[in-house]
Amino acid sequence: MILAHEAMHARHRDGWWCLLAQIVAAIFWFHPLAWWALAALRHDQELACDAGVLREHRGKRRSYGNAMLKTQSAVLALPVGCAWSPRHPLTERIAMLKQAQPGKVRRLGSAVLMAVIIPLGIGVAYAASAPAALSPAGSSRAAAREYQLGMKVEWVDGSDSHGRVRRLAVAMCQASGKAMRVSFVSMAMETIVTPLQEDHVRIAATIFDADGHKIAQPVLIGALGDPLRVTMEGTDTRPRYTLEVTPVAGCPARSAKSRQ
Repeated sequence: MILAHEAMHARHRDGWWCLLAQIVAAIFWFHPLAWWALAALRHDQELACDAGVLREHRGKRRSYGNAMLKTQSAVLALPVGCAWSPRHPLTERIAMLKQAQPGKVRRLGSAVLMAVIIPLGIGVAYAASAPAALSPAGSSRAAAREYQLGMKVEWVDGSDSHGRVRRLAVAMCQASGKAMRVSFVSMAMETIVTPLQEDHVRIAATIFDADGHKIAQPVLIGALGDPLRVTMEGTDTRPRYTLEVTPVAGCPARSAKSRQ
């Protein structure tokens, strides 16, 4: 039985695995988990060999257990060798001898279970580590929310030296996900508000000139109540725009008007 055990070690190439583990432990000598993993590897190697021997010698459980109890533990075993009875407790190995060998159905069920658990665990870990602040809110309630956009627009008509600075302020309410267009003196702007988690929103704006041509398409992302500002440089034919948007949940302007 001892020879069968050692032959099983040779078939599993445990000596080479021990050598590799010793090299890894030597490289990471400062890390406590390296030495813990080395001891756990050797312990599992013995259990795996016990299981392999019992598969081939099904009727010799008692003889195998007696051999373990009668054999002295190797105090000074080779670093990359596989001792017959190393210093780990024999209680677990003896207890394993009392267990029935798992059948094909049980092994297949275990493989299927692991194939399901591993991807599920990876998915849970990814979901837990993904940033939540910029994740779109997927609930129907969040998609139906209404926001008030307090907008301040500043632009210059004409050149910088002779042009006239124009400033306009407007507050408009719109449902999330729906486009709304507002026209000023010589420009128009269309906005779409998308709710994000943790009271953040994404505002996609499209600015048109007096002829209906697109001038710019800025995107602003920020928290509710915070002013979001963007400046768009102009050209010889198009003025310079400064846009400041303060998103607020609900529509306070409508509520104030209804109270009046």
